[in-house]
Amino acid sequence: MDNKCCHCGVSEEERAVVKCVICFRYYCKECGFDRGGRPFCTKRCSQFFFFGDGDDD
Repeated sequence: MDNKCCHCGVSEEERAVVKCVICFRYYCKECGFDRGGRPFCTKRCSQFFFFGDGDDD
């Protein structure tokens, strides 16, 4: 199985790719977003992890 970065398309054979803990997409560390020492694929996923979706009623 050849996982690719959801941003730049690089494969795991070329560079290490990891799975986002929120959306489960793969991304390379060069394209990832770091918040609070935790890696995510996007700023949106990092905001969801720390602040939720904002629909708490």
